[in-house]
Amino acid sequence: MDAVRRPGPLRVSILAAGLAAAGSVAARAATVTVTQADDALHSAGCALTGQAPCTLRDAITFSNTHAGTDTILFAAGSGPVTIRLTSPLPVIADSVVLDATKQPGWNGSPIVALDGAGAGDEAAGLRITAGSSAVRGLVLSRFRSTALAAIVLDEKGGNVVQGNFIGTDLAGGAAPGNRGIGILVRCDRNRIGGTSNPVRNVVSGNTGAGIRIEGSGNVVEGNLVGTDDSGKRALGNGAEGIVSTGAGGNTIGGGAPGAGNLVSGNGDVGIAAGRADSVLGNFVGTDASGAASLPNRKGGIRGGGKIGGTEDVRPSGPCSGACNLVSGNGGPGVSPGAGAVVCGNFIGTDAAGTAALPNTGAGVLVSGAARATVGGPSRPAGNLISGNSGPGIEIAFDAEETAVEGNRIGVDATENAAALPNAEGLRLRDGARRSTIGGSDSGTDGNHIAFNAGAGVVVEFSAGAGNAILSNSIHDNGGLGIDFGGDGVTPNHGPEAGSRGSVNFPVLTKVTPYSVEGTLDAAPHTSYTLQFFSNETCDPSGYGQGETQIATWNVTTDAGGHADFGVSLTAARGQGVAATATSAAAGTSEFSPCVLPEVEEGSPGSLLP
Repeated sequence: MDAVRRPGPLRVSILAAGLAAAGSVAARAATVTVTQADDALHSAGCALTGQAPCTLRDAITFSNTHAGTDTILFAAGSGPVTIRLTSPLPVIADSVVLDATKQPGWNGSPIVALDGAGAGDEAAGLRITAGSSAVRGLVLSRFRSTALAAIVLDEKGGNVVQGNFIGTDLAGGAAPGNRGIGILVRCDRNRIGGTSNPVRNVVSGNTGAGIRIEGSGNVVEGNLVGTDDSGKRALGNGAEGIVSTGAGGNTIGGGAPGAGNLVSGNGDVGIAAGRADSVLGNFVGTDASGAASLPNRKGGIRGGGKIGGTEDVRPSGPCSGACNLVSGNGGPGVSPGAGAVVCGNFIGTDAAGTAALPNTGAGVLVSGAARATVGGPSRPAGNLISGNSGPGIEIAFDAEETAVEGNRIGVDATENAAALPNAEGLRLRDGARRSTIGGSDSGTDGNHIAFNAGAGVVVEFSAGAGNAILSNSIHDNGGLGIDFGGDGVTPNHGPEAGSRGSVNFPVLTKVTPYSVEGTLDAAPHTSYTLQFFSNETCDPSGYGQGETQIATWNVTTDAGGHADFGVSLTAARGQGVAATATSAAAGTSEFSPCVLPEVEEGSPGSLLP
């Protein structure tokens, strides 16, 4: 065997297929084949010439000194092979395609393993600074670097990492792990994974995060992060499954078939995304089938700019296209950041949207963020948020101007009266202010909030002002439709804003099938929007929920805070009518008592028991 030493500088020029117009000779990429599974450096052999016999260390050394994008293939015997490193591999400083899928016996899963246990206490696995390189078909485990990773993409981007097992054994079923991160991306425009099985990565069992992104414009798609190769069993990473901390503009998943990642079983949240990142089409907290839970310990998705979308989304199920399935996690399903849009997802259900896979706590937790949007003004944009152990949506800790529109909360994907209750529909607390629950149009903006175990909407007295609840369908919840304080009906308190910050509800004095009359006593010289709803079944308290919106009317109170109203509408016989009042400053009231329309002209309406 040749002496082991560092070779001197070398440039190999190979005659090109033709001469350039100026008559110069172009450098041509070389192909080097790894034929030996040991870790020697043949400094006067393959490391210098690129000719067999070659180790991986030889091949990288040769490629670093040879112009052009070389290809490193493997033919180290036949079948599975493990290369046990004795020191860190050279940094890949010149573009290369490192392709272990050509090892004889490869059949879609990696069979060439790099074992880093003997490479040194802070040894990374493969560190690429050259850019425009590819790593395919390797298993990397037992590397001991805590500051770096099994694969590090550094300085120059445009790299591809596909078809690798990072942190598992050769079978993809056990996790010897790496001591740090699985894949660390410190540059831009890289692709991690792909949309078919042979190009996905399994990134599991690492002590740190599975994949950490510190660049922008990167795509992470089709990977299994925190599970075994089958996607049926957790092999969690110790921290986040995928975390993005860079400038943003990264895409995690995608709307095309196979683009979504499975991110489950991890020790922190499944995905922690940057505020300009898109998170699309992933299964987060479930197995690959979407029918069973594999919880991420601290929640599903945190942060992000766009979480879900409308591309190829099927609102009636199953969760597909850009829809993220975020269920079964050990914390909130989705915790969006400021300005984030959460749309088209299934949160708290199975992939079919017909059974509960609860997240622990809220389905969506908007905490301290400004101008987050949950849902959208179309059926595909709305989220299915059902089956969670806490509220479907919780808005808290000074979150402001949250828009919640077009969602289905407590129902199944078909909305055919099948209950998948959250503990409550929505809860606003601790300074949450100027939120809009619904909007101006019940057909597009309104949320369907039904069958929840508690109230439809709870507004705690600790919440801020200006929370508007408009044009929703709220019915068949276990508590009040809208409940200030979460303690049952809050009585009106004369011509004022109401008790402890709540808004007084209208009083309906006469209801016919064609009109409603009544009064509102609230804040003086204030404009209010009154909304009227019919209900097949009202709350047992005798106060309304709001199943079907039938009219909207605007009134302004006088100096004493009083307003009379008479409104034309169509109210079905046998269905109770209830109303709410909303002011821009104070927000929305609880529902009024339910009143039955008059049976005959001139006969009085009656309160439903």
